[in-house]
Amino acid sequence: MSKKKPDQVADNPGLLPYGSNVAAPSINPQDIAVWKSEKVVKTNNYFSARYEEIKEEYRKLIEQY
Repeated sequence: MSKKKPDQVADNPGLLPYGSNVAAPSINPQDIAVWKSEKVVKTNNYFSARYEEIKEEYRKLIEQY
């Protein structure tokens, strides 16, 4: 027979994105717009550079062929 847990008890309260009881501090998301914009620019730069590398490799293969 399985052991019944009390109502309103979370299995893993440390992993919840919100407080698991009334006394828990409020969790307010920080402004992540700046972080997102930085990561978008960094990601775009990475893929642009990688695209140029692949394009150059392709060009060299065509010349060798």
